[in-house]
Amino acid sequence: MYSKNMIYTTPLSAPHFLGTRVTISNVVWQYGTKTQPSGFEAALCWKNTQTCLNVSRFGSGQTDYFNGKDALQSFFLQYQVAGVGSLSPPVIGDTAQIIVSYRVWP
Repeated sequence: MYSKNMIYTTPLSAPHFLGTRVTISNVVWQYGTKTQPSGFEAALCWKNTQTCLNVSRFGSGQTDYFNGKDALQSFFLQYQVAGVGSLSPPVIGDTAQIIVSYRVWP
């Protein structure tokens, strides 16, 4: 991340081998950055920016916030640093992972 008030994303694709009716039953996430300047914000989003969970204070965790939603839709992490201007030093990403537990319906 080089600029404040810009949205950066990390796509987390859904597997393509799932059945046709698959719902989420739990989500575990982990993300990391080398630094987190003042105003750093992170959100775990499902499908689009309308369904996001603020995870700014938690680099890892689990949630049932997305339970019942379509497991065939992708997740992404969205990052932003509030303010204006450039970031010096830039925010360097580290690891990002999501584990989605799901239920397959007949």
